[in-house]
Amino acid sequence: MKKVLIISLGMIALISFPVFSQESELEFGGYLEDTLSSERNIALDKTVVSNQTRIRLNIKNSYGDRGDLSVAIVGTRYSGYKTINLCDYLPEEEASRFPTAVSYDKTDDIWFQEAYGSLYLGQTTLRAGRQKYYTGTGYAWNPTDLFNWKDVFDPAYEIEGLDSVLFARSLPGDSLVSLYYSFGTSHDRPQRDYVESEDGDYQFKLKTHLFSWEITLQHSDVIKEYVDYEGVLNGTVDPTAMTSPIRWKLNALEVSGELAGIGIHAEGGEYTLSRPDDKDGDLPGKLESHTKYLVGADYTFENGVFVILEYYHEGLGETNLEDYSLNQRMAYYSGERDSLGKDNYYLGTSFPVTDFSTLALYVITNGNDGSTILNPWFTWIADDDISLYLSAQIPDGEEESAIGRSGSVLFGRLVFNF
Repeated sequence: MKKVLIISLGMIALISFPVFSQESELEFGGYLEDTLSSERNIALDKTVVSNQTRIRLNIKNSYGDRGDLSVAIVGTRYSGYKTINLCDYLPEEEASRFPTAVSYDKTDDIWFQEAYGSLYLGQTTLRAGRQKYYTGTGYAWNPTDLFNWKDVFDPAYEIEGLDSVLFARSLPGDSLVSLYYSFGTSHDRPQRDYVESEDGDYQFKLKTHLFSWEITLQHSDVIKEYVDYEGVLNGTVDPTAMTSPIRWKLNALEVSGELAGIGIHAEGGEYTLSRPDDKDGDLPGKLESHTKYLVGADYTFENGVFVILEYYHEGLGETNLEDYSLNQRMAYYSGERDSLGKDNYYLGTSFPVTDFSTLALYVITNGNDGSTILNPWFTWIADDDISLYLSAQIPDGEEESAIGRSGSVLFGRLVFNF
């Protein structure tokens, strides 16, 4: 964390020199957002209501083609039901194994979502600080992205910035090579242990074009935490050692383009899992080296109707709901993994109701246990700076399936941009 601060301050000081400030353009912006949610909690046999008010302030300073500085400060305030108990979503038989709740409280907070400086040197870009980093071509899932977690019910929502350094170099033929190094810390993960460079995460990426297709080769090396609930409950793991680091190495390919008017995208690769210290021994739980990939297609009709279909193969997934482990379920509900099943489908369509409103329906299906979640959306652009979003999550499936005891959720979000 100290290295991030030193690098960030150095970059900020560099682009603050008078030679840069002559063309500086300070900009302010942001939004005020309020989200009201109503969830049917099956475990508690009641409907719980919660509210989140969120404000984001953007401060940007541009130094022409020499560099820039960007800061985003986010504050949140919660009211209503603020305690999330993961056991409420487990099948009742699995939840009964826990002597106490596995819960966390939503607390009011303010933090830097982004704070970075960029330096442009011809065809080279250097950027350091807390920055967002995107990778992958999929809409609902991004199996090649080991740095972020995407909410399949709201995949377009913003992600958190990571304390990191980016080097990118443009090459002839509209190609780009980049090296991204993350210290593994963010607002969500402030306590990542970092002593040596091997303790960080990185990705090497080569992006190029072949005819009208964009092709990206990448290699990632990321440390992720594994939480062994089953070991603790069975008495084989000390509670103080229930979390252990696992190194994920990925060699992947991304492809996107168009074929006969149909948008095509795909991503995937081989994941090699090991312990960071390279010690011999079995990996915990059901972790093992595996393959993940996603293929998708989308099309927009002349009347504005948009259709998208994605298939996601989860190499660590199961083909039968009876094989789901407690650790797998807890990782799924906490957002540490994308799916419990091996075969997953995402089908969606949206169409304009008026010039300023859109209706959409997305269906997420686990092909191995038959569970399905309907995700309808209504979007209304009330004004240039005011937007209203209404959505729902309607699950259907057995209690032993991936959805467990999840109940229906309704939410409305009102956004004021400034």
